Amino acid sequence: MGSSEKLSRSPKKTAVEIKETCPSFRRGHVPSPSDVKRLRSLALPHVGSFDYFLDRGLALAIADIIPFEIDLVDLKKVTSAQTNVNREVQTLKLWIENVRIAKPVKTDQNESSVLTPRECRELGLMYSGSMIGDFCYQISNRKLHEDGTMTEIPGHVNKISKKFGDMPIMVTSRACHLHDKSPEQLVQMKEEVSNISSAEFCEYEFLIFMFLFIA
Repeated sequence: MGSSEKLSRSPKKTAVEIKETCPSFRRGHVPSPSDVKRLRSLALPHVGSFDYFLDRGLALAIADIIPFEIDLVDLKKVTSAQTNVNREVQTLKLWIENVRIAKPVKTDQNESSVLTPRECRELGLMYSGSMIGDFCYQISNRKLHEDGTMTEIPGHVNKISKKFGDMPIMVTSRACHLHDKSPEQLVQMKEEVSNISSAEFCEYEFLIFMFLFIA
């Protein structure tokens, strides 16, 4: 019996059997959402920790910073009337609040637009978002009585929106433009469909990081 007859008599594999023996078999070049979800689950601890930092960790860290207070003393009153020193004094209080991380945007154009990880890799830029918050200050009047008690009249709280710097953004986190994007959407954005997660570095540092990650 020839080899051709043996091949012809061998049972044909069904579509289910082909899928089981070749898990990556798909029609087209775009992986299924289930495959992408399984791949992203490998980096879930890293992305989850970064999301926790964005949602709660940053706010808790800012809350632990003790406000700075300084007494505004008039030296003329101190030298002329020593008996009334610190009887009435103004206190300046400084603190920050409402600190948050914005998504990466382009700032070299007339109007800011979305900045994607692909553009950062191609241009050698840092994939980072602005850390913005409110710088607050308050001037209060304090009066010290002879019995040792003190009365404080709080002043108006002034808030100034400030940028405190840039924060590197982890890819696929909630601060990333690729968060919750489907494989088809990633292809339209010309992004890597199999991109799990990474912290974007500038120029060649990102390539070195990815080589170490793959190895």
